[in-house]
Amino acid sequence: MIRRIVIAISVILCFTIPCIVHAEVYKWIDEKGTLHFTDDESTIPDKYRQQAEKVILPEGSKFIEGGSQTNRPAEDTIPGSLGQDISLWFNGVINTVGTGQISVTGEGKDMVFLMTQDTKIQTGDEKSVSASELKYGRPVTIEYVKKDEENVARTVRVTILQEKVTNPLEEQVGGAGQQQNPSDVQKDVWKEKKEHQQPKPPNWPQVPKKPSGEVPKK
Repeated sequence: MIRRIVIAISVILCFTIPCIVHAEVYKWIDEKGTLHFTDDESTIPDKYRQQAEKVILPEGSKFIEGGSQTNRPAEDTIPGSLGQDISLWFNGVINTVGTGQISVTGEGKDMVFLMTQDTKIQTGDEKSVSASELKYGRPVTIEYVKKDEENVARTVRVTILQEKVTNPLEEQVGGAGQQQNPSDVQKDVWKEKKEHQQPKPPNWPQVPKKPSGEVPKK
Protein backbone atom coordinates (compact mmCIF):
# COMPACT_ATOMS: atom_id res chain seq x y z
CA MET A 1 0.00 0.00 0.00
CA ILE A 2 2.77 2.38 0.94
CA ARG A 3 4.60 1.47 -2.26
CA ARG A 4 1.61 2.50 -4.36
CA ILE A 5 1.40 5.83 -2.58
CA VAL A 6 5.09 6.53 -3.22
CA ILE A 7 4.71 5.67 -6.90
CA ALA A 8 1.68 7.95 -7.22
CA ILE A 9 3.52 10.86 -5.61
CA SER A 10 6.51 10.32 -7.89
CA VAL A 11 4.31 10.40 -10.97
CA ILE A 12 2.65 13.65 -9.83
CA LEU A 13 6.01 15.30 -9.21
CA CYS A 14 7.24 14.30 -12.66
CA PHE A 15 4.39 16.28 -14.25
CA THR A 16 4.48 19.30 -11.93
CA ILE A 17 8.21 20.03 -11.69
CA PRO A 18 8.62 21.10 -15.38
CA CYS A 19 5.80 23.57 -14.92
CA ILE A 20 7.50 25.15 -11.94
CA VAL A 21 10.77 25.74 -13.80
CA HIS A 22 10.72 29.16 -15.47
CA ALA A 23 11.77 29.41 -19.12
CA GLU A 24 14.67 31.73 -19.96
CA VAL A 25 14.98 33.48 -23.33
CA TYR A 26 17.20 36.18 -24.76
CA LYS A 27 16.20 39.23 -26.74
CA TRP A 28 18.15 41.80 -28.75
CA ILE A 29 17.56 44.47 -31.40
CA ASP A 30 19.53 44.49 -34.63
CA GLU A 31 20.71 47.52 -36.61
CA LYS A 32 17.44 47.62 -38.58
CA GLY A 33 15.39 47.95 -35.40
CA THR A 34 14.06 44.38 -35.49
CA LEU A 35 13.51 42.73 -32.10
CA HIS A 36 14.68 39.09 -31.89
CA PHE A 37 14.04 36.33 -29.31
CA THR A 38 15.78 32.99 -28.73
CA ASP A 39 16.15 30.45 -25.96
CA ASP A 40 19.56 29.34 -27.26
CA GLU A 41 22.27 31.81 -26.33
CA SER A 42 24.68 30.31 -28.86
CA THR A 43 22.48 31.49 -31.77
CA ILE A 44 22.88 35.15 -30.86
CA PRO A 45 25.21 36.93 -33.35
CA ASP A 46 28.52 37.93 -31.81
CA LYS A 47 28.01 41.68 -32.32
CA TYR A 48 24.68 41.56 -30.46
CA ARG A 49 25.66 39.07 -27.74
CA GLN A 50 26.78 41.73 -25.27
CA GLN A 51 23.59 43.72 -25.61
CA ALA A 52 21.31 40.67 -25.48
CA GLU A 53 18.99 40.76 -22.50
CA LYS A 54 17.86 37.69 -20.57
CA VAL A 55 14.11 37.46 -20.06
CA ILE A 56 12.44 35.02 -17.65
CA LEU A 57 9.02 33.97 -18.86
CA PRO A 58 6.15 33.51 -16.38
CA GLU A 59 5.19 30.08 -15.08
CA GLY A 60 3.45 27.94 -17.66
CA SER A 61 4.69 30.05 -20.58
CA LYS A 62 6.18 28.37 -23.60
CA PHE A 63 8.68 30.01 -25.92
CA ILE A 64 8.12 29.73 -29.66
CA GLU A 65 11.29 30.06 -31.71
CA GLY A 66 11.41 32.64 -34.47
CA GLY A 67 9.39 35.35 -32.80
CA SER A 68 10.50 38.84 -33.78
CA GLN A 69 9.00 42.22 -34.38
CA THR A 70 10.09 45.50 -35.89
CA ASN A 71 10.18 48.50 -33.64
CA ARG A 72 8.61 51.55 -35.25
CA PRO A 73 10.46 54.78 -34.54
CA ALA A 74 8.61 56.97 -32.11
CA GLU A 75 6.80 59.82 -33.85
CA ASP A 76 7.56 63.35 -32.81
CA THR A 77 4.85 64.55 -30.50
CA ILE A 78 4.12 67.80 -28.77
CA PRO A 79 3.10 67.62 -25.10
CA GLY A 80 -0.65 67.99 -24.76
CA SER A 81 -1.26 67.39 -28.47
CA LEU A 82 -2.10 63.69 -28.45
CA GLY A 83 -5.21 63.14 -30.52
CA GLN A 84 -5.41 66.82 -31.44
CA ASP A 85 -4.50 68.77 -34.58
CA ILE A 86 -2.05 71.58 -33.99
CA SER A 87 -3.27 74.95 -35.30
CA LEU A 88 -0.83 77.00 -37.37
CA TRP A 89 -1.19 80.61 -38.55
CA PHE A 90 -0.33 82.42 -41.77
CA ASN A 91 -0.70 86.12 -42.66
CA GLY A 92 -0.76 87.50 -46.17
CA VAL A 93 -2.91 88.82 -49.00
CA ILE A 94 -5.18 86.83 -51.29
CA ASN A 95 -3.52 85.92 -54.57
CA THR A 96 -6.08 83.67 -56.24
CA VAL A 97 -9.35 82.05 -55.20
CA GLY A 98 -10.21 78.70 -56.78
CA THR A 99 -12.74 75.95 -56.28
CA GLY A 100 -12.25 74.64 -52.78
CA GLN A 101 -8.94 76.39 -52.23
CA ILE A 102 -7.30 79.77 -51.78
CA SER A 103 -3.77 80.95 -52.57
CA VAL A 104 -2.20 83.50 -50.23
CA THR A 105 1.05 85.43 -50.61
CA GLY A 106 2.86 86.47 -47.45
CA GLU A 107 5.92 86.02 -45.26
CA GLY A 108 8.07 85.73 -48.37
CA LYS A 109 6.23 82.74 -49.87
CA ASP A 110 3.00 81.54 -51.48
CA MET A 111 0.80 78.98 -49.76
CA VAL A 112 -2.33 77.14 -50.90
CA PHE A 113 -5.04 76.30 -48.37
CA LEU A 114 -7.92 73.86 -48.82
CA MET A 115 -11.38 75.20 -48.03
CA THR A 116 -13.89 72.71 -46.61
CA GLN A 117 -17.46 72.91 -45.37
CA ASP A 118 -16.08 73.35 -41.86
CA THR A 119 -13.91 76.35 -42.80
CA LYS A 120 -15.12 79.52 -41.09
CA ILE A 121 -14.89 82.80 -43.02
CA GLN A 122 -14.93 85.81 -40.73
CA THR A 123 -13.98 89.45 -40.50
CA GLY A 124 -11.50 90.76 -37.97
CA ASP A 125 -14.24 91.12 -35.35
CA GLU A 126 -15.24 87.44 -35.90
CA LYS A 127 -18.38 88.31 -37.86
CA SER A 128 -19.26 85.56 -40.33
CA VAL A 129 -19.24 86.53 -44.02
CA SER A 130 -19.71 84.63 -47.27
CA ALA A 131 -16.93 83.29 -49.46
CA SER A 132 -17.64 86.08 -51.97
CA GLU A 133 -15.69 88.41 -49.67
CA LEU A 134 -12.49 86.53 -50.48
CA LYS A 135 -11.17 88.78 -53.22
CA TYR A 136 -7.78 89.44 -54.75
CA GLY A 137 -5.51 91.69 -52.72
CA ARG A 138 -7.46 91.55 -49.45
CA PRO A 139 -5.41 90.88 -46.29
CA VAL A 140 -6.20 87.61 -44.52
CA THR A 141 -5.13 85.71 -41.42
CA ILE A 142 -5.55 81.95 -41.80
CA GLU A 143 -5.69 79.33 -39.06
CA TYR A 144 -4.88 75.94 -40.59
CA VAL A 145 -3.76 72.39 -39.80
CA LYS A 146 -1.54 69.89 -41.62
CA LYS A 147 -3.33 66.80 -42.94
CA ASP A 148 -1.70 64.39 -45.39
CA GLU A 149 0.78 67.06 -46.53
CA GLU A 150 -2.11 69.46 -47.23
CA ASN A 151 -2.89 72.77 -45.53
CA VAL A 152 -6.52 72.66 -44.44
CA ALA A 153 -7.97 76.03 -43.43
CA ARG A 154 -9.95 76.12 -40.22
CA THR A 155 -10.63 79.85 -40.08
CA VAL A 156 -10.07 82.60 -42.65
CA ARG A 157 -10.23 86.12 -41.25
CA VAL A 158 -10.42 88.64 -44.05
CA THR A 159 -9.96 92.40 -43.76
CA ILE A 160 -12.63 94.21 -45.79
CA LEU A 161 -11.52 97.71 -46.74
CA GLN A 162 -14.24 100.38 -46.57
CA GLU A 163 -15.01 101.73 -50.04
CA LYS A 164 -15.56 105.48 -50.51
CA VAL A 165 -19.23 106.50 -50.83
CA THR A 166 -19.93 109.18 -53.46
CA ASN A 167 -21.81 112.23 -52.10
CA PRO A 168 -23.42 114.63 -54.60
CA LEU A 169 -22.32 117.56 -52.41
CA GLU A 170 -18.67 116.49 -52.60
CA GLU A 171 -16.44 118.59 -54.79
CA GLN A 172 -12.77 118.33 -55.41
CA VAL A 173 -11.10 121.35 -53.84
CA GLY A 174 -7.36 121.82 -54.04
CA GLY A 175 -6.65 118.31 -55.25
CA ALA A 176 -7.87 114.72 -54.95
CA GLY A 177 -9.15 113.51 -51.65
CA GLN A 178 -10.32 116.91 -50.37
CA GLN A 179 -14.03 117.64 -49.97
CA GLN A 180 -15.89 120.93 -49.76
CA ASN A 181 -17.89 121.51 -46.61
CA PRO A 182 -21.64 121.09 -47.33
CA SER A 183 -22.38 124.37 -45.49
CA ASP A 184 -19.98 126.19 -47.82
CA VAL A 185 -21.70 124.64 -50.81
CA GLN A 186 -25.07 125.91 -49.53
CA LYS A 187 -23.67 129.43 -49.10
CA ASP A 188 -22.43 129.44 -52.68
CA VAL A 189 -25.87 128.38 -53.89
CA TRP A 190 -27.62 131.24 -52.03
CA LYS A 191 -25.05 133.74 -53.24
CA GLU A 192 -25.53 132.73 -56.85
CA LYS A 193 -29.33 132.85 -56.45
CA LYS A 194 -29.19 136.33 -54.90
CA GLU A 195 -27.07 137.66 -57.73
CA HIS A 196 -29.64 136.48 -60.26
CA GLN A 197 -32.50 138.15 -58.33
CA GLN A 198 -30.92 141.66 -58.13
CA PRO A 199 -32.19 144.02 -60.94
CA LYS A 200 -29.64 145.38 -63.36
CA PRO A 201 -29.41 149.20 -63.94
CA PRO A 202 -31.03 150.51 -67.17
CA ASN A 203 -28.82 150.85 -70.19
CA TRP A 204 -29.07 154.65 -70.83
CA PRO A 205 -27.48 156.17 -73.98
CA GLN A 206 -24.09 157.65 -73.33
CA VAL A 207 -23.56 161.42 -74.11
CA PRO A 208 -20.21 161.99 -75.81
CA LYS A 209 -17.87 164.18 -73.83
CA LYS A 210 -16.23 167.24 -75.37
CA PRO A 211 -12.50 167.07 -75.61
CA SER A 212 -10.81 169.47 -73.23
CA GLY A 213 -8.80 172.48 -74.61
CA GLU A 214 -10.64 172.85 -77.90
CA VAL A 215 -12.55 175.99 -78.87
CA PRO A 216 -15.91 175.37 -80.43
CA LYS A 217 -16.19 176.57 -84.00
CA LYS A 218 -18.69 179.28 -84.91
